[in-house]
Amino acid sequence: MILDFDTKGMNCKVFNPSPEKEGKGWSYSFVYYLEDIKTIYTIYHKENRPLTIPELFRICVLDNLKSKSGKKWTNRNLLEIVNALKNFDLIDKSTNIAKAGKLFSSETMELTKEDKDVFRGIYWSYFRFSDFHQMFTPISGCPVILFAFKEGQRFFNRFARIDKQELYCIGDTHQDTMRFWDVYTKWGETLGALNKCLASGFSIKTNNLVYKNIYVCNLTHPMPKDFSVCNYIQEKMCGTVYYIPDIEWNIIKEYGFSLNEIKTCILRECTSNNYSFRLQKASFLTVDPDEIKLFPIVGNTYMSHILKIL
Repeated sequence: MILDFDTKGMNCKVFNPSPEKEGKGWSYSFVYYLEDIKTIYTIYHKENRPLTIPELFRICVLDNLKSKSGKKWTNRNLLEIVNALKNFDLIDKSTNIAKAGKLFSSETMELTKEDKDVFRGIYWSYFRFSDFHQMFTPISGCPVILFAFKEGQRFFNRFARIDKQELYCIGDTHQDTMRFWDVYTKWGETLGALNKCLASGFSIKTNNLVYKNIYVCNLTHPMPKDFSVCNYIQEKMCGTVYYIPDIEWNIIKEYGFSLNEIKTCILRECTSNNYSFRLQKASFLTVDPDEIKLFPIVGNTYMSHILKIL
């Protein structure tokens, strides 16, 4: 598929981030890993007292607490997390004491379903996330697909909606807003609230080198429990061998489901119904690295196709 659109012919909409809230600056929280926020909030809740950044650092070292990324704690990255906790109204802005009670269901780093529900509440309500949510406002019942790319910047600053022929443009003076897009998509993917995939992974090619590394993004809709991928491909797709990224792209365009939910559904159905549908292994001699994220995994093996048994 060739994605051929000319952004010069689109209606350019200047992306104006919300102004800072009165009494609280530094509202961009550049914390990518939800697990780190959980870890640090849990310390505040257990201590139930004001903590300076050096005190927080000592606790992390003495308790041998690890960061999700594996990087060592520093005063700087702890300050960033504490600022996020204040932005999200989880600790008091003046006293640095936890104010949200026992927020998480366990003290381990791993995120439980309940933990993710806590973060979903923040993701859908915090105003910096909502700035980006607005670009996905639908005009019909169809899922909104956003094409994100970089133009003259290190960070994402252009977002195209082909359905509306609109291009959202972040001005060069809003570098923090550009950087926050990566936080927005990282949280969204972790929570299953957003799909973000390289367009080339779906075999979507572009004629303009400006769009070489363009990403396809959509806010996800929940998949009904009775949805069947196998029924979908029988009803909507031709042939007997189906390339899994093609299936995913068609379903995302039509329904907006989470990529991970689609992959889980494929594995479940093909495992329980392998007399009719059988998964085929990916050949890494021909697979583009951009496609790997789209393939379900069985054991340590990526699956690239579904074969319909006649």
